[in-house]
Amino acid sequence: MSENQSKNVEVEMNFNSSVASAVGRNDGVIIINSSEDTQALSEFVVEVEKLLRKLETENPQATDLDNFSYVDNGIPITLKERTISAIKAGGESAIDEFILENKYLKVAKSVTKAWINPS
Repeated sequence: MSENQSKNVEVEMNFNSSVASAVGRNDGVIIINSSEDTQALSEFVVEVEKLLRKLETENPQATDLDNFSYVDNGIPITLKERTISAIKAGGESAIDEFILENKYLKVAKSVTKAWINPS
C-alpha cells in the first residue's frame, strides 16, 4: 500500500459499564447506541450521588433512614418510573453493575427495591 492510499478500518467498541471517555481518530461517522435502560440507571446513579453528597454537607449525622427519605423525595417521578422499568428489565444485577464500588450502593439499592415492591 502506498503512502497516499488510506486504510478502511472498522472498529466496534462495546462497553459494559459507564465510560468516561474513549480516545481514537475517526474520519467517518460515529454511532453510539445507548439503551434507554442504561441511560435511566446512569441518571439515577448521578442523582443519588448528588443528593447524598448534598445531604452529607447539610446533615453529616444523617441516618440510613434519613438518606433513604432524602433520596426518595429528591428523585423526580419520571426518573423513578424509568429506573423501575430498567431494574425490572435487567434484574437487580443491573443496579449492581452501575453502582458497584460506590459508597452509596446500599441506599440506592434499598430505594429502588422500595419503589419496585412498595409495601
